[in-house]
Amino acid sequence: MNYHAHIYFELPQLELARTLYEKARSCQGTIFTVWRFFEKKVGPHHLPMFEIHFSHQDKTQVLQWIDDHRQGLSVLIHQDSGDDFKDHKTTVTWLGTELPIHFEFFHQVEADPSKAIHAPSKKA
Repeated sequence: MNYHAHIYFELPQLELARTLYEKARSCQGTIFTVWRFFEKKVGPHHLPMFEIHFSHQDKTQVLQWIDDHRQGLSVLIHQDSGDDFKDHKTTVTWLGTELPIHFEFFHQVEADPSKAIHAPSKKA
């Protein structure tokens, strides 16, 4: 089982988020992969964010790294089973403040798969 960690930020936290993103990118390839940095809301997410993808075997180590470096930013962690609706609703853990998820987005992706944010062309 693989996981995604969505690291959210408000626009006044943009520099903090960029610094964390660059720090994560410098670690990329060891135990996780860093995806695109979004400076606006995207998909079902309530705030701008970036993602870290990692495996079950590395979960404890990655979550400790994120918690040590997030500096108060909210982080949603969920499984990646292929069912985005379920993954974002029932298999979630939060570091920091829990934020809303806009579940209607997943219905939009069902109707138009090109709206998915994990399409290969969106990877950083």
